[in-house]
Amino acid sequence: MKRASHKTPVTRMTLREAQATASQTDRQRLKDMPDDVITGAAETDPDNLPLDDPFFETARRLPPSALLKEAKQQITLRIDAGVLEWFRSSGSGYQSRMNAVLKAYVQTHGGHSSQL
Repeated sequence: MKRASHKTPVTRMTLREAQATASQTDRQRLKDMPDDVITGAAETDPDNLPLDDPFFETARRLPPSALLKEAKQQITLRIDAGVLEWFRSSGSGYQSRMNAVLKAYVQTHGGHSSQL
């Protein structure tokens, strides 16, 4: 697959930096752009695959749980404040890390792979 070439180097920034950065989008130009120009640009974009009849013949709707690596169950669980704060302080994904610790405990203490 051919990658799109960038005229300018990719800029990396944190979410907070991105939120604080003023938009450079010329919104008025976009509002004034005719539909046929927008359609033409979309049709020539190599990253924009067409959603034609063959696509919709094979497409199927999936429940959100089917998109997850494994189905999760939402529960209410009381955790010591210090434990929760420690996991939260490690950043995004702390709930997945808590799950991994619990899964390792089950495996270590004789849990069966069919249960996990």
